[in-house]
Amino acid sequence: MPGVKNSWHESSVEIPSGALRVQEQGEGPGLIWSHGLLHPIALEELTPLREFIEGMEGRRVVRYDARGHGGSAAGRNDAANRWDQLGADLLELASALEIERFVAAGASMGVAASLRAALLAPERIAALLLLIPPTAWESRPAQAGLYRAMAHILDEKGTVAVAKAVEETLRDQPIAPGFEPAQEALYEALRAWDPPALGHVLRGAADSDLPDPERLTEIDAPALIVAVRDDPGHPLSTAEELAERMPFAQLRVVESLAEVDEIRATATHFLDELAAAGC
Repeated sequence: MPGVKNSWHESSVEIPSGALRVQEQGEGPGLIWSHGLLHPIALEELTPLREFIEGMEGRRVVRYDARGHGGSAAGRNDAANRWDQLGADLLELASALEIERFVAAGASMGVAASLRAALLAPERIAALLLLIPPTAWESRPAQAGLYRAMAHILDEKGTVAVAKAVEETLRDQPIAPGFEPAQEALYEALRAWDPPALGHVLRGAADSDLPDPERLTEIDAPALIVAVRDDPGHPLSTAEELAERMPFAQLRVVESLAEVDEIRATATHFLDELAAAGC
């Protein structure tokens, strides 16, 4: 609930690809939240998504820093940070926490990890809660090019130059209300990021995409997809394609991620329906 400080239990959890920084709270059916690219827990805490995640009551909510982000170990190479591998990490984390079946939830890159997990182990995914799906398929090459350009700057000039380039790119783009502190914190985080780890993250993202649209028809878990109407980095077309291909998906379009109350109400209704069905 807004204004309520929830208590997170923090731990380091070992999975085959390395240690992950993990936080969890609550009791009940599992829900595992995967964050977006370059936005680990420390940055999400500075956004309205904090209230959204903390508002999920009646469930054991787990969130974690993805491979190469925040307090988690770096990927061993670029391939370890591809989004299909992040889906495998998600399942390994659930196993390490003895969560057999769970709601896979996340934003942007976290959508990719959740979808990959659903294809790798459909019997383990009770449902999907997907916020702002990223560029995919036809819109992916241009975004991948940006990540490769950032990786090139990193290799040539270092993390400070990467932070400056990102700041210049985002300077003239509108910021959703409530996300300003996270954007400023992102520049600082980029300057302090371990260079090899950041390189693996960027090149791994550049080499990634959402699952082939034809495979999405295999995902029979209930899904709620929340998209922002005008967000070039998370185009509505991706969300619409997901909703069309996934047989039990519903789509909700909002004007901004700052509409936390509306998003939370929609997600709560979705999760309550799952609980009533025993999921």
